[in-house]
Amino acid sequence: MSHADPHRLAMDEITPPPASTVVVDRAGETDVQLIAGPVSTGQGPFCFLPGAQFGSYRLLEKLGAGGMGTVYKAVHMKLGKLMAVKILAAEHLQHPHALARFEREMLAVGRLNHPHIVQAFDAGAFQGTHYLAMEYVEGMDLHRLVRTRGPLSVTSAARAVRHAALALDAAHRSGLVHRDIKPSNLLADTTGKVRLLDLGLARLGDETSLLTNLTAAGSCFGTPDYMAPEQWDDSHAVDGRADLYALGCTLHFLLAGHAPFETDSHKTMIRKLAAHVSMPAPDLQASRPSVPAGLAAIYSQLLAKRPADRLPNAAALAEALLPFTRRVAAADGSGQRL
Repeated sequence: MSHADPHRLAMDEITPPPASTVVVDRAGETDVQLIAGPVSTGQGPFCFLPGAQFGSYRLLEKLGAGGMGTVYKAVHMKLGKLMAVKILAAEHLQHPHALARFEREMLAVGRLNHPHIVQAFDAGAFQGTHYLAMEYVEGMDLHRLVRTRGPLSVTSAARAVRHAALALDAAHRSGLVHRDIKPSNLLADTTGKVRLLDLGLARLGDETSLLTNLTAAGSCFGTPDYMAPEQWDDSHAVDGRADLYALGCTLHFLLAGHAPFETDSHKTMIRKLAAHVSMPAPDLQASRPSVPAGLAAIYSQLLAKRPADRLPNAAALAEALLPFTRRVAAADGSGQRL
């Protein structure tokens, strides 16, 4: 890659090196650890040797691990098809209510067939361990992309968030709220198309918190830097507008290199909570002067404290972002396409 302005990184420059072209996962509040190449045996019940059989799948390599479980590149032994298999952490499915919710939501997820959602093909249990099998996609999640290569161009960031909004529109219309939208749950494939990960899984963490009394008050679950004000109070009761707030935080990350309140003065959980609930959203144009006023206004509306003051739905967001997904040389510099 040429030594271009990092703020002008375009989505068609994101093809990762072959050893890192993976579907990745960063769920809950745990960072994914990408592993390129053979994995060690590790520790715990969800660490498998390469070549191990897991039901109908042969696990080839570990791709990542997060709060919801561990993801492996695998091959379906009868079909010979590459898949991404997420082996779910046992604590999320120990209670019958959580298992029933998982089965209901996976049924809804399995019915979704959308170009911006990583498709789920199989969900079940093998010897008491639950899993979700998804299409295997070569690409890089947006969190890792920005951390390693710098913020995106204005056009590319608008396109990425618009792709996520289109995915969420389909999910919300099917009755699914993601609850853990963040850059690491958005995967850019080798063509630059962005796809949504972990749909239907974040609610399991919420259910676990309720059943095991892990939260101090209410049922707060999510990733603090991307949680809407109402989600800090009760993540179980939020609707799709909480996902839109998280997309606003994601837009800030893609353009500025960090989430709105991901600063030294908001390192503790209490300070993050106070910032999301009561502090004005940081000025996006102060971090990226090239951001058009109209896009900055969309960002500000997405980060409105009251859900009613945000855009009404994901479809409206996708429509509002459309003008900013086209090349505008004065604002975007290189203006390279997805």
